[in-house]
Amino acid sequence: MPPNRGRRCRETVGEAELVHLAERRVGHALAQLDAQFREAWAAAGLTPAPRADDLTIARRLSLALVGTIPSLEEIRALEAWPEDERLPRWVDHLLADRRYAEYWSERLARAYVGSEQGNIVLFRRRRFRLWLADALAGQTVAFVR
Repeated sequence: MPPNRGRRCRETVGEAELVHLAERRVGHALAQLDAQFREAWAAAGLTPAPRADDLTIARRLSLALVGTIPSLEEIRALEAWPEDERLPRWVDHLLADRRYAEYWSERLARAYVGSEQGNIVLFRRRRFRLWLADALAGQTVAFVR
């Protein structure tokens, strides 16, 4: 059977429709995951905590994605956005921020290279971390040895 039989490919489907299909699949997967969590919690006799407010969620996202809490300026910008757009826009803001690339490149470099103190290891780790940061920021993809 041909690999694309029964499947629409990028050439025959618009980019917007592909995004819509992907969002539907992700939404379906998330609904299934939520249902599994609810079942496990019910079986264990647990009740989920109430949803946190947007500022608390934004703070947690900031700590997880860039390693710091939001600045006062960022909090004011977040509060100025419409409520239904706050968290999606906040995530987009954090992922576009250079701090995201720097923070995650450091964490990944420690995991992949380690944190030994030898001069050669530190030099190579530093070069790898800088390359990772640029790659995460979307500025480069090739690693020069």
